Amino acid sequence: MMLSVGTLFGWLLLFSCSDRATDSGQTAVEPSNATDTPDTPDTPDTPDIPDEETEPSLQYEPPIQDGSLLTEHVMACDRAATVRAHQYLCVNSDGAWWVDETTDEPVLIGAHDAVAAAGTDSMTLLAVDGQPYRYEDGSIDPLAWSVPVPIEAMLVRDQTVWMSGVGRLFRLVDDQIGEIGLAEHGTIYGFAASSERLHLAVPHLVTLDISGEAPTVISAWYEPVDSMDIDANGNLWVVSDGDLYRKDGDDEPIHVVMPEPIRNVIGPTMWMQGDSSTYRFEAGTIEQYPLISAGLFGVDAYGRLLQLHEGQLLRHAVGRPVVVTGLSDSVTVSETLTLLPSDPDSLTALSVWVDDVALELQVDPYQVTVDPETLAEGEHRLRFFTESEKGDHLSEVPVWVGELETVEWPEVEALSEAHCARCHGGETLTDLSTSEGWEHHIERIIEVVTDQEMPLGGPYLSDEEITLIRAWKQGGFQ
Repeated sequence: MMLSVGTLFGWLLLFSCSDRATDSGQTAVEPSNATDTPDTPDTPDTPDIPDEETEPSLQYEPPIQDGSLLTEHVMACDRAATVRAHQYLCVNSDGAWWVDETTDEPVLIGAHDAVAAAGTDSMTLLAVDGQPYRYEDGSIDPLAWSVPVPIEAMLVRDQTVWMSGVGRLFRLVDDQIGEIGLAEHGTIYGFAASSERLHLAVPHLVTLDISGEAPTVISAWYEPVDSMDIDANGNLWVVSDGDLYRKDGDDEPIHVVMPEPIRNVIGPTMWMQGDSSTYRFEAGTIEQYPLISAGLFGVDAYGRLLQLHEGQLLRHAVGRPVVVTGLSDSVTVSETLTLLPSDPDSLTALSVWVDDVALELQVDPYQVTVDPETLAEGEHRLRFFTESEKGDHLSEVPVWVGELETVEWPEVEALSEAHCARCHGGETLTDLSTSEGWEHHIERIIEVVTDQEMPLGGPYLSDEEITLIRAWKQGGFQ
């Protein structure tokens, strides 16, 4: 049975009335203090799940079109780890470097070989030669975490830090580290995490509900998992024996038919690595790029694909996104923003506007000043037009101007009950019945209500209601 393009478009919405969750498992791990992590987690047996292979009943063959990439040579690196869109770690023959593209010079942090990194809203964490550190103001300080194995990889999802090494998985929540494992499977070969689901390759797929006090096994899919990642809408993409699948919520995986075997997937903007080409999923369509796939290792917050190739860190972008640093959630005083366009060496001109008003641009570095005294209160659009022989491109980011009144959860809860509860109550995958659920999804909520993608089918939120949500976020979720 083939899935239509229209049906797949429905998948793209984070919030839908078809979301559901079941609770058929048992606790998979108990949290522990960060300074006293147990060598062996509490891992009861996986609940009774039929031990048989499952074949997806649906398959989807997406349209495929040729696409073009803007490739930027960032720095000489043998190994690298991304932290934020403008910050990363790079290891070369001179040592390990902290790189912040808003500053002039990288910072040498030492003669190290292995690095991993993760950045949250409040801190920057590094794993250097397997040991955890905190990075701040050009120096690294060791952390007294009793993680019993070298940390090989770090990942941040919704401000939760995940760490893995030697087939074991740990998470940091509220300054506590807990290990997640399955009693019947001693080695975790891979994982993918969202705010509510954790998917483990053991080597077949096991899915856990992590939205409650303790993780609970809820399902298994008995196909070998070679690669997996989660897209921006919380859906899981899986590679098994060269075949690509998409798991939407708690539904069975659906086979996505591709023109060649797929070896790797990287999200949250979904890129697929084939034997001869690299692919990108966008709005129901697959774009194909003649890109050497070896060394692909990550995607930054602007959807740019990261690659290590022949001793160079490369960054591949669709269009020319502009990274903006220094912008507050709400602009109440004059702010100077630093702009980082992709592949600046090939850029011939950059123009910047707020809405339709041109801003004066400072060059080297690119900077503009946003003055709230010249703008009405409310939402505006900061627009960038980049010109280059490699192609012109228009991109934008939202800007909110003005003070926001104090808003507390009961006001947001009333709005949620009026507009969201029908599809996002406590028994759904995207639970918006609690303040915690709203905090987890706040950026996406603001995006979809502003663009009138939600509530599904309307009536849509008023400007006053959207402002109320923004004010609650700015006030620290009181």
